[in-house]
Amino acid sequence: MFTLRKLIVILAAVVISLGLFSPAEAKKSSNKSYSVSLSPKPTGTQRTYNDTSLDLTSSNAPINTRTTIRGKVKGGKVKGKKVNIYVTNMHSQAKRRQYFGSARVNKKGYFSKKFAPKKGYAGTYKIEVVKKAGSGRSAKVKTFYIRVNEWVSLSRFHDAAASTPGGVVRADKEPVGPRTSERWSTSYAIAGGSTAVFNFSGFRCSRFNLKVGVSQSSAVGSTTYSIGQPDRVLMSGAKSGGFDEPSRSTSERINPNLPFTVSNTGDASSRMILGNPKAACMMPYKVAPAAW
Repeated sequence: MFTLRKLIVILAAVVISLGLFSPAEAKKSSNKSYSVSLSPKPTGTQRTYNDTSLDLTSSNAPINTRTTIRGKVKGGKVKGKKVNIYVTNMHSQAKRRQYFGSARVNKKGYFSKKFAPKKGYAGTYKIEVVKKAGSGRSAKVKTFYIRVNEWVSLSRFHDAAASTPGGVVRADKEPVGPRTSERWSTSYAIAGGSTAVFNFSGFRCSRFNLKVGVSQSSAVGSTTYSIGQPDRVLMSGAKSGGFDEPSRSTSERINPNLPFTVSNTGDASSRMILGNPKAACMMPYKVAPAAW
């Protein structure tokens, strides 16, 4: 029986044989795809859309702690259709691809979805925007990456076994200086001749910050200190009143793969306070981090 399906096949063969379309062009013409783009182009300098560099502890929160994934879909009538968004923390051990949610396309073809990772889940996130196949068009996936940093207290990385036994103790809010009475919520008291060791190896830390000063409980009014790593001295000095902290350039000189040490190199009767020690890291600590 001569059917309509057979007629279509015959006509298609005739068109190709006459050179009106090549076989590849004929296949292409029946395999249209959606187009998905990001608008604006993702960079680390955005303040609202597609920011690729976030800081979960930014003083400018909520700016810099979150962004909005925004893009455009093309391909026929797309108003009211949805895109699905998936995220994967590439610096987590599991690297589990998670469904983040969907966003509906407006009449101009744009979609948007807020992205706000929680504290404890820093890392590099792979973002996939998926427009599923439909209306005779094949699916399309648009991928980009967002780096998420977080300032983490070094108390999470304190290596008590490697620190001087009995020479390093927690002393939260213990005041420093004879007159300033500065104090910090997370502090360590370091006795003269003692060293506190912190090991953030594997957490992709790129900067550090801290304060050092002489405790009001110290038997002597001054001391000296040294802060560094096995292959380098990051900062050192003498202290009596007030406190010292690193410059931006000094804070960026750390080696992320080596232990970090803070030493009281002064008189044995001195008592030095290490206040609010922290590091900017790009690894999660509320889930198992990936090996590095």
